[in-house]
Amino acid sequence: MRSFLFLLIFLNAVGVCSQAYPLRSKKISVRYLPLEEVAKKSKALAHVKIKSISAELKDSMVYTVVQCAVLDAMGSDLGNGILEIRQPGGSVGNLHTWSGPMPNWRPGEEWIFGLSGSFSGSWTVVGIKQGAFRVDGYVAERDFEGFAFLEAPPASVANGKESFAVIDLKMRLLGKQAGVAGNIADVSSVAGSSKTPEQTLSMVDEQVDSIKGDAVDEKAETALNRLPSMLFVLLSIVMIASLLRVVYRGNQSR
Repeated sequence: MRSFLFLLIFLNAVGVCSQAYPLRSKKISVRYLPLEEVAKKSKALAHVKIKSISAELKDSMVYTVVQCAVLDAMGSDLGNGILEIRQPGGSVGNLHTWSGPMPNWRPGEEWIFGLSGSFSGSWTVVGIKQGAFRVDGYVAERDFEGFAFLEAPPASVANGKESFAVIDLKMRLLGKQAGVAGNIADVSSVAGSSKTPEQTLSMVDEQVDSIKGDAVDEKAETALNRLPSMLFVLLSIVMIASLLRVVYRGNQSR
């Protein structure tokens, strides 16, 4: 009888601990996925706003179900603009399942996802959560908490996180050359917009051309501003040369 009571107490303690610490301390060993590989593995790309997050028990497995409104389909065919992500793992009552770290998503947030393998019309995030990027203004960040890298990640990963300019991230995921976001004055027209990849890249080209034109105008204006000082220097040289010539002729006449 005492053994039975002890067993009940032990199981209850395990249940309380599992509620308080739902396997968040676990880590899974992975290989770092660069953006180009995330794009290659993705069947769809999307910039979304999270509407709701819930958990569902199906076939003895808990799934975290995330409903999203699509802000930018990034060239993907996502139907009616509502996207459902079904990520294995989560909690229903006292039952907790874990298949790897989960993005730390919340309703109302914007995210950019690389998505793979639909499950009954739903999607999962590429690379467990390596294809998930939380958007904050013009910056997108992916969090590697819960991962133990098999090899050292690149220097761009600092304190378990990696940040990108939103426009650079989108262009690299779409297979285009990145690196112009820092020179673009108004990224807001691209970040969070409902544009096709062609429209997005066209806007980028227009902004880059505008920047080049502004740079040329600025150089021309700088040259005009320097013109008076250059003329003054030239006139001074001519006057000094004339004075030296007069002095030289005076010395010769003596």
